[in-house]
Amino acid sequence: MAYNTYEAPFLSSYGKALEHYNAVTPIRGSNNVKPLGSRRYHKWAEIKKHGDEIHLLFERVLCVVWRPDDTFTVHAPHFYHSYQADKLAGWLPYGFYFLWDEKRLFVCHRTSGNKYHLPYKGKLEFVPTGTDGRERTYKCVTDTAPTEYKARRLVADKLMRNRFEPFLAWAQVVIGNTRDYTRSELEASHVRFLSELGYTPEMVANHRAAVQHLQDTEYALTVNRFLHALSRMPFTTQTGNRGNKWFSRPACEHLFKLLTSDDYEQWPYVLDLIARQGGVYMYGRGGSVWSLSYEALEDYLKHLVSFLYRDRVFEVVPGKAGVIPSSRNAHFFTELEHVF
Repeated sequence: MAYNTYEAPFLSSYGKALEHYNAVTPIRGSNNVKPLGSRRYHKWAEIKKHGDEIHLLFERVLCVVWRPDDTFTVHAPHFYHSYQADKLAGWLPYGFYFLWDEKRLFVCHRTSGNKYHLPYKGKLEFVPTGTDGRERTYKCVTDTAPTEYKARRLVADKLMRNRFEPFLAWAQVVIGNTRDYTRSELEASHVRFLSELGYTPEMVANHRAAVQHLQDTEYALTVNRFLHALSRMPFTTQTGNRGNKWFSRPACEHLFKLLTSDDYEQWPYVLDLIARQGGVYMYGRGGSVWSLSYEALEDYLKHLVSFLYRDRVFEVVPGKAGVIPSSRNAHFFTELEHVF
């Protein structure tokens, strides 16, 4: 059951949305910001008029668009994770609700039982079809069948060993069973890696300062989210319950180039870089330590080739509308947006 924290009303037509917009008093001193629900949360739930359209904003980003012909569009939230389904209660017409399942967001209809997949950065279009008793009925005109990605047996393992054989042979000798790293040496390798991609500390600081006065815009949110994601370059192996795995294609391609280069002097630096993300973090009396095993190294490189060669590693199986297949391996098809 979703909790309508922001007290957003269920607006079931363009007329209701326009009526609500005209009835709401702007927040004083806010340049005509009108709260969608509770005035206390006007920065997170806002209603705007753009030409003939009525826009419902969620966390300062466009979420629902109502048009005079009673069609409406639902946009995926900027921060795409499990908590959003509950927080978005009230943005959809009565009878609709958001559902987080298999690390994906869905727009569902209680009466029909239909489930429409709303992918990250995606949108769904709905058109009115009539009424069912007192409830307005709508039809989704967007193809929303989720896709399932089944790994082909041992393909990633073979690719990993074929592409990185010299590096793996060297690393196996260097690591032994396990190898421990201090925080300072790992952070130094990561700063160097980001600088080689063009993301120097000076560049990051300049971009952070440039969007300070644009805090309430979608562009500023996107830039700040990207700058925060730099700490997990070239990709994250974290899972959790938010489905927050992603890959940076430029960073992964650069790492691949370093791993297959004949410049063997760079391999210690590359190994430090991998240990920072693929290793295990521990904290003891001597401070924080990262430990990297050879098995963890192989697993990290397997993730790398699974992304770069995903068309060979995975079989794409189209799903059926209303059926929610497993989201396993879907993160290999998620790429970080480079905004600069």
